[in-house]
Formats: sequence, C-alpha cells, structure tokens
Amino acid sequence: MGFYGKRKSVSRATSPDVVQKAFIALWCLTVIWCEVGFFHLSLKDCRWPEKHLKVTSKRFSHILVVSDTQIKNPAIAPSWTSSFFAAFERLLFDLHLKKSWHFAMHFKPHHIIFLGDMMASGRRAVSDEEYATYYETFTKMFPKPSTETTVHYLPGNNDVGLNMDPIEAQHARRRFTKHFGPLDQTVDIQNHTLVLLDASRIIEESYRRARKTRHREVSSNGTMNFVKSVQPGDKAHPVILFTHVPLFRPDSAACGPLRESGTIRRGAGNNYQSTIGKDVSAFLLEHLHPTIILSGDDRDYCEFVHHRSGLPPIREVTVKSFSEARGIRRPGFQLLTVFQPSPALATTHLDMPCFLPNEHGIYYAVYLPLALVTVILLLICNIRQPRRYQASTIEDESTLNGSEGSLPLLSPLMLSPNLPTSIQLNVRSPMPNSGTKFYSASHARLTPRTLSPLPSPLASPRSAALNIEDEDYDELYPTQYATRRDDRPPIFLTGVPPEFQRFQQESRVATPLSAKFPGPDRLLPRVTHRRAASTNYTWSFVFGGRRRRIAIPILTREQVWGWCRHSAFFASDLVKGRRVGGANLARDMLMDCLSVFLAASLTWSAICWWFLG
Repeated sequence: MGFYGKRKSVSRATSPDVVQKAFIALWCLTVIWCEVGFFHLSLKDCRWPEKHLKVTSKRFSHILVVSDTQIKNPAIAPSWTSSFFAAFERLLFDLHLKKSWHFAMHFKPHHIIFLGDMMASGRRAVSDEEYATYYETFTKMFPKPSTETTVHYLPGNNDVGLNMDPIEAQHARRRFTKHFGPLDQTVDIQNHTLVLLDASRIIEESYRRARKTRHREVSSNGTMNFVKSVQPGDKAHPVILFTHVPLFRPDSAACGPLRESGTIRRGAGNNYQSTIGKDVSAFLLEHLHPTIILSGDDRDYCEFVHHRSGLPPIREVTVKSFSEARGIRRPGFQLLTVFQPSPALATTHLDMPCFLPNEHGIYYAVYLPLALVTVILLLICNIRQPRRYQASTIEDESTLNGSEGSLPLLSPLMLSPNLPTSIQLNVRSPMPNSGTKFYSASHARLTPRTLSPLPSPLASPRSAALNIEDEDYDELYPTQYATRRDDRPPIFLTGVPPEFQRFQQESRVATPLSAKFPGPDRLLPRVTHRRAASTNYTWSFVFGGRRRRIAIPILTREQVWGWCRHSAFFASDLVKGRRVGGANLARDMLMDCLSVFLAASLTWSAICWWFLG
C-alpha cells in the first residue's frame, strides 16, 4: 500500500460515519460493563470465608448479613413534572439496590439477616394500607432466593422510631411485628444462639431507668427482660449478638483500614443515637458472652474489640450500608459462616466483608468524561471530513463575459478546494516524451493519462511522464518550467458538464483560455517574463553559509476583491446552514450525538428493565 492508499484508509477510518458507529459500539459496551461488569469485578475476590482458610468441616451454615437498605416510601414519591432529577435519582437508587441484591444472591446463602432500617421512613406511615404497600415494595426489591432460605429482621430506628411519641411508636411497632416478625428473637443455627436485639427499645428503657419513671406495662415485656431470659454463651452453645445500634466504645477508638473515613463517636439527636449506652453495653457483654457482635446503623465499616475483665476479647463488626449513603463511596454486606462446634475447630464462625462498586463514581468518572470526548471527537470529524459533499450555490453570472458557456468570475466552484468529481483538471507536464501526458486532478490524487497530441496551443513536443512518487517534485508547477506565455494558463477543464461543452470544443481548436475563461486567470497570480521583484516583496539574507531569499507576492486589486467575495460566499453558506464540502454542521453534530446517546440510553434502559422489571 502506497502513501495514497494509507492516507485513504486513514481518511475512511476517521470519517464521521465510521467514528459514529465506533462510538455507538463503545458506549454500548461501556454501559454494559459499568452497570454489570463492575459488580463482577468488585465481588470477584469475595467468597465465603471458609474457602479462603480451606476448612474441612462440612457442618456449617452460610448467613448473609445486610444492613440499612433504606428503601424509599412509594407513597411519597417525587413528582416527575416538578422534580425530574429527584425522580431520576430515586430510579438510580432503586436500580443500585436491585443490582446489588441480584449479585448478592449469587452466593446462595442459607440464612439472611437484616440489621434494621429496611425502610427509610417506616415509622412515618400514616395508615396500615400505606405500610402494607411499603412492605410489598420491600419484598419486591429483596425477594427470597429460594423457599429453603430463611430471612430474619431486626427493627431499626427508622423502622420503629426512637424516643418518639408513644402512640406513634406503638403503631410503628405493631405494623413491624405484623409484617416483619418479632422485635426481639433468638434463632438457633448449628448449635449457635443468634440473639436479634431491638436496640431502639433497649435505649429507651435505659432512658426511663435513668429518669426513674415507672412504665411497668412496657418494661415487663421489654428488651432488658428478654436479654435476661437468654442463656449465656459457652463453648458448646456460642452466642452471636445482632443489634442495629453499635455498642459503646471510646471516641478515639479506631475502626480499622477498611473504613472509608472517621470513626464511630457518641452522639444523639432526633430519632437517632450513634451507640448504645455504656452501662447497657456492659450488661449485654457480661450477660450474653457473645463470641462476635454484628451491628449496623453507622453506614460505614468498622471493627472494634471489646475487652471485659474475666471475658475473652469480643470482636464487633459494624456492617457497611447496603444502600448508597452520603459520604459512603462503596456500599457492602457481610458474609458469615457458622460451624458446628467441635473440639477440632479453633473457632466456630468466620466472617468476611464484601464491597459493591461506587455507582456515583461511575457516572462522574466514566460516563461524563466519555460524553465530553464523544462530542469533541464527533465535532472534529464533522469539521475535517464532511459526510455529504455538495457544491455551494453558483449564481448565474454569465453576463460577465457576454457568453453562455463561461464561468462566473468569482465562482465558488473555481475557488473551492473540493471540486466536484465530475469535473477533472488536466495539467500539462512539459517534459519531453513521445506523447503528451496529462494529470487529472480530483479529490484524491493526480493520476497520469497519456493522450495523443492534439492541435492545441498547449501541446508541446517536450512533454513527458512525471514520476508522481517523487515527493519533492511538484507536478503542477515544475521548477525548470517556471515561466509560460501570458495567454496560456496552465489549467483547463475536460469532462465538464453539458453547460460547458462549448468551452471544451473551442479549447480544442486552439482558442486561448484567456478569451473564454478570464475568471481564474484574474484570480491566480500571473507569472510572466518580468522580474519577480516587480510582483513580490523580497528579502535576501545569509544563513548557514548560503544566501537565502524570502519573496512575498503582491496581490492585485482584482485578486484581493476576488478573495473577499469568496469569503463572503463562504460566510453566507455558514449563515444559511450550508458549508463548503459538507452538510449542515449543527445538524450533523446533533444527529451523530443523538444516535450515539440514544443507543447508550436504550442499552441502559434494557438493563434497568432486566433488573427492575
């Protein structure tokens, strides 16, 4: 492949149509990878912990621990007309939850435990019907993977409230118990006692005890009495504590390297408290003797070891939020494996955190930069290589020369660098040869054609073939023939449309071009036998031991006026929506961008339908 072949292939590869199709394919693949592939990539190293340690025991159960799903209440959904961005944000939120649950179910757990705050505003439901609809939305968002899988729920402060109005709290707890199950419960799995604690109620009971008020009807069936009814854990029957609110720890306690920022500090406010009180935390540790504690509510991951006199160190894991939360880049969940207690095992449980991809980071770090690159490259391709070639409007200026076949003086056809392919330029090569050789100029290149001598004043016995592969040789203007007669311009047209047939016939009977075609002859600089100094500004100097000269041509008034009119034609084309050599730039850009982004949107919509449908 020669230089022209390479240039032509590169030109085709960078044409707007090819670039548009390439971006369509790129966007579709990018959307599929970002919406689906990133989940596989994030969870590729996440597996049940016994597989990392290669535990040989076959008597175990897999427990998936999920915290803070925080689904939105469909009864207070934002209006699409008044808050489009809020509705779109909720769509992205629900899509992330659905995809996260879909990939979490690939682990096929035996049991699933939700650590509270399943609903973002469950306590604010105004009626049983609204709460039932809310619960139905939750079950559709997080369906059970199989009938053999058991699911257990803990109440969170957003589910049943914390220090709220007693009547509203009573309704919230009643609705929670009706749909999700008991507020406090124990579950036996592989000879382990799993204690599921109502942290909100035990915090409220501690406040009442501190105020020394009497609420016998509440405290008699409260969480404190429930904890007292649970047998302390031992080696034969270990206890695992699940609570929505983390236990007390010093403010300076670190949370380990897996936490994104900060630590868990003591704090309380309207309907929340960051940790359970110090006295209640000590009571839970000393009475239950848990081997491990799993908590939620904080949204970020945290590991802390509790030390009590007379007890072994007790590790507490605060599970990361399953939903997207403010300040949390990567949500997550926890995998817990519980083994049947045996003297051969050093531990009866193993756990491992799993982190999901950063959805907001995908939109800001992938989609937005790719959209900017797409628009910029499509704009460059449409400017450099128009999709459709068409000549600018040629006005009828035949009255200039008083003949029908002559071209207008300042025709854009003569001035445009993109001549129509139906009009070829034959350039005489004044090299000696047996025949006269011409070069046809088109959009692509100059190709030699050997013609028989014609009775034309342009014919010369010295014409010969030129080596067009020589890059240093100018076929249109050889240096050894830099002068010519005034009435013999170096260019004439052949193969022109019918309206210029008479011009072609007359040129073959030795009619000078200057008589029939004065337009280009006026615009192009006329090279004569006069000294170059008369038509050029020259500057001579010595550089590198050799004498150099720079010549700047002096344009005539006709040439300046011609180029001004040509610029006016070009500007008029842009204003009217036409540009030389191409279609409307704005329209082409709009159609290209719409094609690319529509394909990406359809791909994204198909993924949404697959997960949400």
